[in-house]
Amino acid sequence: MNFEGFDLNLLAAFNALMTERNVTKAAAMAGVSQPAMSAALARLRRVFDDPLFIRSAEGLLPTAKAQGIAPPVAEALARIRSVMQPAETFDPAAQALSFTLGLTEYPLHIMLPALSKAFAAQAPHGTLHIRAFTDRDETVALLDSGKIDVALSVTPSKTQSRILSVPLLSDEFVTLTGKKRRRGARRDDPAALYGDEAHSGVAGGQPLRPGG
Repeated sequence: MNFEGFDLNLLAAFNALMTERNVTKAAAMAGVSQPAMSAALARLRRVFDDPLFIRSAEGLLPTAKAQGIAPPVAEALARIRSVMQPAETFDPAAQALSFTLGLTEYPLHIMLPALSKAFAAQAPHGTLHIRAFTDRDETVALLDSGKIDVALSVTPSKTQSRILSVPLLSDEFVTLTGKKRRRGARRDDPAALYGDEAHSGVAGGQPLRPGG
């Protein structure tokens, strides 16, 4: 088939005929006259070298050829419409939408104040709900369940490729000690030195006794 000079309106006519199974109704759907739709059907039959639609008491019955080309024609028309229609721009200042943001403890304290201020300034009619959680591995489950829309979290131990994620920052752990604290002979092994010291830790939200 030579596509040069091919009238794409014929595809719209075919889609209307496939949908309505009636020339008059298809013409109304496509916004053309009945004679114009009949002429389009005649041209389609020549292009595809097939009757495409056969008249019956129930209306126009599509041939096997018509049934085979109907899905790709509908998909092609949808793609063309998406290209021709102007893309909608999102203006947060004009929207009254509600978002639920999930945060683990660290970003909750470090990032939420500035984020809340920016949200209020850029989306004054929007509502921001905050859901705090402690286990970073809850992130994916909360997103999948729809309980949160976006998460700010330490990277889960098992990432999911289907979840879009962007690194925002990196940080490191440090240890503070008093000036008079003995360092001993193990200064060259910070991990061992840290393990030898009495310290407090937090597990499951419960404080541990010193040295535990």
